[in-house]
Amino acid sequence: MCAVHDGLVALGIRDFQFLVNSRQALRGLLEAYHVDPDLGGKVLGSLDKLDKVPPDAVCAELVERGLTMATAESLAADVTAPDTDHVRKQLDTTERGRLGLAEVDRLLELTASLPADRVVFSPRMVRGLDYYTGPIFEVAATGYPGSIASGGRYDGLVAKLGGPDLPACGGSIGVERILAIQAADDPNQRGLDVALTVLGGEDDIMWLAGQIRARGLRTGVYLGSSGKLAKQLKWAHDQHAHTVLIYGPDEQKVREVTVRNMDSGEQTRVPVAEVGVYLHNLHRASVRIETLRKHDDDEAKAEKNGSGTYDPDKVEDPSKNSSRRDEDQRD
Repeated sequence: MCAVHDGLVALGIRDFQFLVNSRQALRGLLEAYHVDPDLGGKVLGSLDKLDKVPPDAVCAELVERGLTMATAESLAADVTAPDTDHVRKQLDTTERGRLGLAEVDRLLELTASLPADRVVFSPRMVRGLDYYTGPIFEVAATGYPGSIASGGRYDGLVAKLGGPDLPACGGSIGVERILAIQAADDPNQRGLDVALTVLGGEDDIMWLAGQIRARGLRTGVYLGSSGKLAKQLKWAHDQHAHTVLIYGPDEQKVREVTVRNMDSGEQTRVPVAEVGVYLHNLHRASVRIETLRKHDDDEAKAEKNGSGTYDPDKVEDPSKNSSRRDEDQRD
């Protein structure tokens, strides 16, 4: 869990929380409510929906699965209560419940060095995969729907997959989803320098991608299932690509690539063997233009502030001017 925590911090996520529980605690809770063991898996599956659907709907489903309405309402109310006091009392009534609660509390102790309230006991958190045998966790973060990381203990799983019988635990982070959400939220996120469409000629496309990356350009190759150029151009647009390479049947016949500027729509035909050098020079020119534009902006700011060279540290604080005027008036 601490490794997952550090990974999330490294990804720039700050406001997040680990929700922990235990499969032992969940089974002990079912025993405390006298739920038939044969219904246990289905009941837990229904409880797992409490963060997605209203409690009334979950209770109705629990009744359909064989629980009385009184038991269903009591169980749903206890696991969604703002504090865990009553659930803890219920777990203390069964041996399995006490074992599960001990696992949860030990996990809370081991993670006490993390920021306050970073790890909390969440009785409603189930994790539907049956191979979990002990503590389980999910991570919820502000601004990210659903869970962005999860894991737990799964003793015996290695043996089931043909390996030795070993205890095991682990976790995973939804890196791709996190990065996609962060990119969508950041309008200044740098996109691809070059996006390659795939309309046949895959061997040439892969070679081109390698040549372009070797020149230090951020390069992406379309990996979707559509063979339509329009959809691939939309993908390039979503990736904020500056330049797109089109290597369709017409281009393949003459061993040329259409280089398209995504901002202006301007297109240029370039021989396949020269594409790497052409894009490298194009990128260098673009960087020079951007540098000049920034210089012009700085000069404009300098003129506005009445100084020869723009220096943000020399821009006077208005509050200081106000204080100076007050002193002049007093004099």
